[in-house]
Amino acid sequence: MKKINKSFLLCATLLASVSIAQAVSADEAASNQAETSQLVAGQISSTEQGDHQVTAADQNISENERLNQPTPSAEESSEENPSQASPSEIPQQPAGDSTNDSGTDSKASAEGTEQAVATSVEEGQASVTLSAIDQEKGRFDVVVSETNSSKTIEHVDVAIWSQENDQDDLRWYSSSQVREGKVVLNFDIANHHNQAGLYHIHAYTTFMDGSRQGTNAGSVMIHQAKPTIAVTADAFLVDFKRPAPDKGRYKVAVWSKDKEQDDLIWYDTDKAGKLTVPFSHHSGYGSYLIHSYLNMGNRMIGLDASLIERPKPKEIAVKIEGDNILVDFGHGAPKGVSLAAAIWSENKGQDDLVWYTADKTGQIKAPLKNHRDYGNYNVHAYLFDSGKPYAISGRQIEVTKPKMSSVNITKKSDSQYSLEITGVSETIQSLLVPIWSEEKGQDDLIWYPAAKKGDDLYKLELSLARHNYATGTYNIHVYGKDYRNQIVGLGTRTLTVTSIKEVTNLNQDKGTFDVIISQRDDQRKVVSIAVAVWSQDKQENIYWYKTDKVNNGSLTITADIRNHKNVSGDYYVHAYLTDDKGETHGYVLPSQTLKAVAQALPSKADIRLSGFYNVRLTDQQAAALTYALPTDKTLKEGYAGNRYGKGYSPWYVYNRAVQTGHSISASLGNASEWVDRAKAQGYSVGTNPRVGSAACFSPGVAGASANGQVAFVEHVNSDGSFLISEMVNQNVFNWRLVTPQSGVRFIYL
Repeated sequence: MKKINKSFLLCATLLASVSIAQAVSADEAASNQAETSQLVAGQISSTEQGDHQVTAADQNISENERLNQPTPSAEESSEENPSQASPSEIPQQPAGDSTNDSGTDSKASAEGTEQAVATSVEEGQASVTLSAIDQEKGRFDVVVSETNSSKTIEHVDVAIWSQENDQDDLRWYSSSQVREGKVVLNFDIANHHNQAGLYHIHAYTTFMDGSRQGTNAGSVMIHQAKPTIAVTADAFLVDFKRPAPDKGRYKVAVWSKDKEQDDLIWYDTDKAGKLTVPFSHHSGYGSYLIHSYLNMGNRMIGLDASLIERPKPKEIAVKIEGDNILVDFGHGAPKGVSLAAAIWSENKGQDDLVWYTADKTGQIKAPLKNHRDYGNYNVHAYLFDSGKPYAISGRQIEVTKPKMSSVNITKKSDSQYSLEITGVSETIQSLLVPIWSEEKGQDDLIWYPAAKKGDDLYKLELSLARHNYATGTYNIHVYGKDYRNQIVGLGTRTLTVTSIKEVTNLNQDKGTFDVIISQRDDQRKVVSIAVAVWSQDKQENIYWYKTDKVNNGSLTITADIRNHKNVSGDYYVHAYLTDDKGETHGYVLPSQTLKAVAQALPSKADIRLSGFYNVRLTDQQAAALTYALPTDKTLKEGYAGNRYGKGYSPWYVYNRAVQTGHSISASLGNASEWVDRAKAQGYSVGTNPRVGSAACFSPGVAGASANGQVAFVEHVNSDGSFLISEMVNQNVFNWRLVTPQSGVRFIYL
């Protein structure tokens, strides 16, 4: 046992004791040394921290703390090397105390190995090497390897202990797992009470033949843990990377630099050596001092002094978008806290103050309808932690009164205009535009809704047809509905409409007047006109005048009272222009007063014919007709839309109906089908003849062919007989007087 004890003594005294406490690496620590001494002296008293005597020696933030160990004597130094010890001299491994843990690389030191090293190997022996030390976690590997001259390894035992406290933390690491001639054993400071300091390593190798080899693998220095510090938006994280020694604990002092320690707080880490410090526990932004210590019962060992910056939050971004105030913090709320803003208008104090909480992205959409006024708005941003607000920044933004920039008017045709309203304020939700002509006051006032086409652009279409084609000045007022759902006036505009049409040459003696349509350079080319003229309430005497003849840039028609039953009264005049793109535009022209022409024959005078078929009428008979005589277009050319066989009775009746201003279908079929199809299409059908109706003869009735016959009723005599015009084929047009009889029905056009 004496030899065994000597071996232990040799192991315990091989190396001189060394300093293990850490000096603060930062220059900041030196500048704050006096401040730190005051901090420690003010915080660790004998009543609050035990018997911690904080003196000048405790200023180990900048001076090394030394662990004093006995210096080996010359006699002890001459003890034989453990590598030469016989198996009986090897310390006995405590039962059940073997460990095999992992480790990684680290740094180097002058006292005690930190880099990967190998011991000298004698002939026939196994080599023992140490891996680089992971100082952060307190780990390294012991690697025992077979050499070319060594025997085969059966298993390895490694004894490791710290120099402090007389081997109270001695731990045996054993393994028989030999891979490729190597055995690797993993040292972990956690197996040694997490005690920093100088560690001694003795390796004992047992070979397959039962022989054993003892090797002094030297010593390594495991330094005190030095924390890392990570800063987040709302806190900073202190991590020592490994637990404190079993009989100690980590303590961290924190205070803001500009407050002279008025917010100093001491913190303990958790068992793993980790600590989270919310900035909300302290005050302000800027620099923070963080001093770390190891409390070992009666000693406070300085480990580190760090300076961090708490960045001041970015200025919030505030803007008006639509009917909302948008607030952007630039980032989401950190974990455990919330971002919020108080918003109110300056008018009338804070009577409309509303708090809004930011979403996960750090944005707020504050509807203006929650507030009451225009003008300046205050936006104050806060961070809330545990219900306590911390001001971030304040901004002002102006919510301007609604306005518009302009109303741009584009003429699309003589009766159609396009309006673009630009520069409309974002606080406007919709536009209403009342428009009316000054011609007869506001009798034609119409409220037009404008369609939104962009951020500040609205459009609407103005049709003069909805204003009775009035000419002169049009008033345009623009109103907006704002975020409060109130109507706000935005501006006005006028439009002057000049006429390209006129009614002239009124001749009361003849009962005529002219309608002249003049072609202008700023409009599409007019290719034809149709003018409807009538005086009776139910349009019984309506007559359509049509022309496509252009003379000197104008188209002219002459209205004649004799085409309107020679009835005195006020005549309405509606003109319809067709341009070169096929579009038709209507206009209401000034009404004209006509008196019946005295020399005209009575409109109800009977017309008698001398024969069954008559090619033409006399002038006196023609004067008694309701409508003007058929034109070449009716008899030879035909009107657009006519799909009946040219020259036959349906083709003629369609043309005559259009010429006289009636509406007629182009899909009534053969003459014998007209009555039934007309009824199906909504026309009225009867047995009494009327001027302007279509007479339909059944096959064989009044000389009709096997397919029937249709004709146009031109006049009705007092005895009920009626005058028709008709075409039998392309070469035969005639007039015929027919008496009422069965097999004849009338379609009222």
